[in-house]
Amino acid sequence: SCSLEKNTVHSFDERRALQAYYGSRDDSLYIDDLKSSDHFYEARDFLQGSYTDALELSRKEDKIIHLKSSGVSLYINYKENRVYTNCRESLLRNVSFIKNTGADSFTVVPLNNYEHFESKRQQFSVYTLKRLLWSLSLWSSRGRLPVGVSGDAVVTLNRWPNFTRLDITPYAMQIVALWFNKPTSVNQTAIQLNVPYRAVYSVFSACYAHGLIVGLSSDEAQIVKETINIKQKVSLPKQLFRAI
Repeated sequence: SCSLEKNTVHSFDERRALQAYYGSRDDSLYIDDLKSSDHFYEARDFLQGSYTDALELSRKEDKIIHLKSSGVSLYINYKENRVYTNCRESLLRNVSFIKNTGADSFTVVPLNNYEHFESKRQQFSVYTLKRLLWSLSLWSSRGRLPVGVSGDAVVTLNRWPNFTRLDITPYAMQIVALWFNKPTSVNQTAIQLNVPYRAVYSVFSACYAHGLIVGLSSDEAQIVKETINIKQKVSLPKQLFRAI
């Protein structure tokens, strides 16, 4: 069978991919109220936030923006839809979940002298703007939601992510397919699809960063939540019967 049990991944490569993109937070932590404050992050405190600031500055100034910190250098060109870097992806991933403070903070500077950049340009790795934003969002999230978003929030997508250009990470296709077709809460998504909470939280954060999340009215959200509760109550006797 090719099916995956929740939090049980059969191949070493899949386990590595899960940890690389979503962290290693156990499901038990997501249902522990005492740990609830650990489930959220401020994007602006991480590389993701500095990167989105640089994107906006490049758009406004119509210039290449140099985003840099110790050991990390990104050149963002909004007009060309390109990011250039001499950093390996593994380094970007590791830097993404370090809090952006003190010696680790990033500076965002418009590039006025293009000579050095042009002389090195052919040696750089190249990303599209959205492709890198997707990865940085996953890495910065590490199984957490943006501050201000509840795990009970009912979500759907306003459009399908362009997975031909983005990383197809574990469970992402299943998660976005559900949200695209049926309003479902963040936490209920993990239960319904039988996938790790950290995967759902991270994919939500990446979709949120891309502006893909549709906000439902409170009335609509309440209807969906009541429907979920009714289904859970109906299924409970069946679960008890199986246990007996």
